[in-house]
Amino acid sequence: MNVVFCADGTYLALLPTVLNSISASNDASKMRFHLLHNIEDDELIEKFNIYIRERFKTELLSYFVPKRFKYDNNLNHVTDATMLRLLIPNVIDAQGKILYLDADIIVNTNLSRLLTINLSEKGFGGKTSLHSGVVKDMTFGNIKPTYKTLNAGVLIMDLDILRKDKFTEKCLALLDKYPYNDQVIINLYLEGDYSELPKQYNIFNTQDDELLLEHKEYILHYVGAYKPWNHEVPNAVIWKRFEILA
Repeated sequence: MNVVFCADGTYLALLPTVLNSISASNDASKMRFHLLHNIEDDELIEKFNIYIRERFKTELLSYFVPKRFKYDNNLNHVTDATMLRLLIPNVIDAQGKILYLDADIIVNTNLSRLLTINLSEKGFGGKTSLHSGVVKDMTFGNIKPTYKTLNAGVLIMDLDILRKDKFTEKCLALLDKYPYNDQVIINLYLEGDYSELPKQYNIFNTQDDELLLEHKEYILHYVGAYKPWNHEVPNAVIWKRFEILA
């Protein structure tokens, strides 16, 4: 099973917490983890790779991507590192379905279940955003989207389909035309053509976190600008439970 992260120097420090949560519900040694990053400190990356391999007995493949993106950031917590999602099919060494995870999530489920979900013709699965304004309140030339839009924090991607359809090239062309963050660009590419994840596999903290009471297994996503490592937010105790182990 291939699991992909994108990180800069700040988010790199969060990944051990995410991996702690993954390893509590999964056999991490049977997974391949991929890290797209823009960190120029080779020594830091090598130390991190060694730490992950030794702690979780797993394979971590790192890909340095120095590309810088020109975009208007309409979400304050978006960085160049998250923009690297647009490059995943053309960068990582994997085929078929992969799972992408943001670094501000906690996993409390067997992740292999997500890969059994049938994907759309465009090879994508995700959960629809509860705030439709992520795209619908925006205008792109003479186009005003009316389709559903996903939150890009937890994604299932079929790399074979995306490579065949030139996902990266099309997204970068959209970015040149409409310089917004990658979540907007992915939604413009998809035009609503994605498979819906079961709602418990991307619970939006403070938005639909009542789902935590309904589901024993879940993925909790600390959406928005306020995070459990720098603010008092609901359900921060879940994050800190695994942060202590990092």
